[in-house]
Order: sequence, then structure tokens, then C-alpha cells
Amino acid sequence: MLVLAMGSLVGAQALAQPYTSRLGRFQVAERKGCAPFTVNLTILAGGCTGAQPCNMDFLGNGTQVQNQFTFTYTTPGTYTLRVFSQLNPNQDDIVITVDQNIQPNFELYSCSGRQVQLRVTDTNYDSYFIDFDGNGSTDAAVPSGPNPTANFSYAAAGTFNVAVRGRDINSADNCASRVQAFTAVTSLAPPAITTLTAQDATSLRVDFSGAPNTLFRSEIATNSTNFQLYQPLYAVSSLTIPNLTVDDRFYCIRLNSFDPCTSTNTPSNIVCSHNFDLSIQSGVNRLTWTTGNTGKTGVRISRNSLPYLTLPGAPTSLNDNAPYIVCNTNY
Repeated sequence: MLVLAMGSLVGAQALAQPYTSRLGRFQVAERKGCAPFTVNLTILAGGCTGAQPCNMDFLGNGTQVQNQFTFTYTTPGTYTLRVFSQLNPNQDDIVITVDQNIQPNFELYSCSGRQVQLRVTDTNYDSYFIDFDGNGSTDAAVPSGPNPTANFSYAAAGTFNVAVRGRDINSADNCASRVQAFTAVTSLAPPAITTLTAQDATSLRVDFSGAPNTLFRSEIATNSTNFQLYQPLYAVSSLTIPNLTVDDRFYCIRLNSFDPCTSTNTPSNIVCSHNFDLSIQSGVNRLTWTTGNTGKTGVRISRNSLPYLTLPGAPTSLNDNAPYIVCNTNY
């Protein structure tokens, strides 16, 4: 599916071609492009033959060559191309602009049904041309803007090379493409939260695994499983959530594989932190905690940074007493 009609963008690129010099004595097919940029001169007046030779100064620095009609610019910059003929006045010129050859940055988001959404994050060009299946043909074109997108459907699941190149208006179509491999899938797999760690009293770290090219959406709930959207994630495997009160509340985290083509979510497992308290009593250290009911099958307790006990089920307290503790000893 094309986001923007190809004809409108391609037509806009071709306006005012070819380009004629200041006095109308020669033409170039393009006067702007990415390095390396090759210019071909077409002489309209002034001879420039063996009997009536011309001198060309392609770089505008005084270095002249005779009857050379092709030149390749390798360094970005703005140049005044001059042709010296036997006419009066003898000099004609045109300005040549050579841009840096930048491969555009973009992101690929998997969708169900063997679809993909491409988001251009580059802002260096006026428009971008996309080849979704690596066959050398342009499948979609998008203008520069705030993260423009284009969707595409593949006939079958598989891995394809997606290429994006940029182009400015009234510029040669010679800028390099950036290529990324993409695997089209039938359905999105849910992410899996592997660990939830309280880094300190104010932050949690979430580590997770998920399929490549998947746009994730993280959710958080406080003292419950009533989730609220936290932030989108892409091309990462961890998330740190700051500005929490870990000592006084428990937090539940859920991730979703988000399908931008259908705006649907495939949720992960739910993992919750513990609101943990310790009460020191005569002959006993009483441990209590609250957390979310997420189908857990056990609680592992560490003491002095070493594994200590594993309690089956979903307990919420432990009396740690003699002979497992010694009075006046820090644990």
C-alpha cells in the first residue's frame, strides 16, 4: 500500500530539466546531486570542437581542460562550472551543487499478516523512495516530514532487503540507499519479561526478549494490575523506570508487541515488584510483602546476597527465627 502517489513526487523531481547556463551556451542534465556526482555538458553555442576549442573550469579554481565534456565531483560543495569559448564574452557558467551522500535512517515495524510499516527518521532530503522487496523497483514514496510512514504487504512470509534512498527537489537521483533485512511474519509473537529488578528505592529495571523489528509498548500499574501506557520501545531489550517509590508500593509491568498496521497489542507475561517490609521482634525477623497476583508459583528469598529459601505458592510473609538466625547479628 502506497502512502503517497508516486506520480506526484516523481513529477516534482523532474521540473526544469535540463538546466541551461547563464548565457544559454551549454546545458547539463542535472546541476545538483550527491557525491560522487557526474556532470555531462551539452554544447549549444560556441563550437567547442577541434577547430574551435573551449576550455572548461569545472571546479571554478582556475584549472582548465580543453574540450572535456564530462566531469565527476567527488567532494561535497558548491562549484561554479565555467566554459571559455571563442564567443564574446568568452565565459559562460552554471552553479553546481554537490551534497554529502547520506544513507537515510529508517525503522521497520513488523505487522501481522506479512505486513510491514516503515518509518523514515532521516530529515536530510525532500523525499524518500522505498523498495520493500529488493527487486530494484520503487514501491512507495514519502515526503520529508515528522517521521513519515509507508506500509507494505508481502505475498508470502520470508526475509527481504528493504532499501530507502533520499532525493531533493530538482536534484539528480543518485544518492545512496540504506538497506536493512526484514522478515515478514504471519503473526506477532509476544515479548517475554525475563527479570524485574529494583535498582534502588526509586527505580525499576525491566529486562525482556522479543522478536526483531517489533515495536513494543510498555505499561505500568501501581499496587494493582490496572495498567496505563508508559512508553513505546524499539530496538532495545531493557527499560529503566525512574521516579518510583519502590519501598512503599509494588508495581506491575507488562509489555506488548504493538501492530502499527492494525493498532492491536499482543501482551507479554506480567511481572510485579514486591513492597517488602521487615519487622525485628524478639527471636524472629518477620518478613512481609505485597505484590500482584500474576500466577506465580513460588517466592525465592536471598539473605546476605546469597540464595536462602524458596517458598512454594504465593506466600506473603515469613518468620525467620531460630535456629536460622542469631541474635545481635546483621542480616
